[in-house]
Amino acid sequence: MVSGACIGVYTRSHARSLLTAALIVASLAAQISPWLYWLALDGRIAYRVALVALPCVCGCGLAILSIWVVQHATDIAAPNCLLRAIISAPWLAAAGAFFFVLATISTRTGVLVCGVVLGAAFLCLAASIPFETKAHEGNAKNSVVVSLCIGVLLVTVVNAVVANRCLPQAAVRASNHMVVHFQRGRIYDLRITSGQDAFHVFVGSRLRFSTLDQERWASALTRPALARLRCPKRALVFSLGEGLAERELLRQPCLEAITSVVRDRVAVDTARRQPWWRRTISDAWHSPRVRLIERDPAVWLQDSAPDSYDLVIVDLPDPDNYVDAKYFTRYFYREIGKRLSANAILLTQATSALRSPRTFASILTTLNDAGFHTLAYRAAMTTLGEWYFLMASPTAIPEELPQAQLQSATSMALESFVIPPDALPTLPGRVSRLDDPAAMDAFIEESGDETL
Repeated sequence: MVSGACIGVYTRSHARSLLTAALIVASLAAQISPWLYWLALDGRIAYRVALVALPCVCGCGLAILSIWVVQHATDIAAPNCLLRAIISAPWLAAAGAFFFVLATISTRTGVLVCGVVLGAAFLCLAASIPFETKAHEGNAKNSVVVSLCIGVLLVTVVNAVVANRCLPQAAVRASNHMVVHFQRGRIYDLRITSGQDAFHVFVGSRLRFSTLDQERWASALTRPALARLRCPKRALVFSLGEGLAERELLRQPCLEAITSVVRDRVAVDTARRQPWWRRTISDAWHSPRVRLIERDPAVWLQDSAPDSYDLVIVDLPDPDNYVDAKYFTRYFYREIGKRLSANAILLTQATSALRSPRTFASILTTLNDAGFHTLAYRAAMTTLGEWYFLMASPTAIPEELPQAQLQSATSMALESFVIPPDALPTLPGRVSRLDDPAAMDAFIEESGDETL
């Protein structure tokens, strides 16, 4: 902003001659700024670089817009007198501050297309000036300006194509909040939005977690089981790669190894780069105790060595299509049962029994039919509402350990997961099988989702 004000003071009497170059610089600056934030958010450059570069780029570039506004306003009124009076350091500093705020709001949301649009607007202003000047004012200089504008135009076109690739408009329009990151994976698309002072992570079209209530979800996935296991050694996690369950499990000092199976590692790779995600999961994906496997969970269970695990966590999407429905079938649960050690526990998310009671009943019935003893519990989520989980064991569900034997991370607020008697689901459910995915049929009917 200071630089922009100095440029304005210097060009009080030469605003017309230097305005074109200033607008070209502003066009490039407006397009660079969102990319700096984008790269910093994605962990590809340090935040310190972005925090230093963004104010410089935005302040120096966008303060030029105030020169154009004032110059055109004064040309209409009194070109020689009013221009010298209004283009002053205080006025330009105030205008620069205003446009800097606008710029940082746009770049903080990471909408790269906004930078392209703003850069194109500056470029149009710069390109229009040579056609407004008279021929005797310098045709050679105008030809240089036109050449520069053509070069910046090519940069703008390339920038628009790349921005649209990194941030497809369909993804932007489908989100209620501003999209700050988008990445295509082998199977899933990853979308991160920013709103309500929080990040929201979507894998595919599903909300996987929000920083508003991720602690509650991670606790529900792990603490009720850890409160019943005496020093588990090995854990198995099926998820989409968020890292929340892994973070909670790594807090257990006696846990020696965690095997995480994901269908697509797009979320894992992003969680390993982005600083905010790394802080959220305590850098779980860089722990030597975590072993990552990119494979379909059902196929991996069928082909992998029959190792035994003390705890298995299933945090897979709702059964709204044939692919995901197989993770809620009797076959899948029986394959997991083959890898459970004595007194081991299986935890799985079981949709919301309030919104989809028949789906929850089908999952519960399927687990019982697969030979498990089950216990239902629930967690109140800010983003998802009341969500239900199922704890299962080949033997009777173990009792909770005495509080003195629990880790502090698992002993807090366990009573909050208990389902009140009047909220216990009572509907009968059908067993879900590979050839008859009853859980999927019930979920589609209850949710109204016909996308298979």
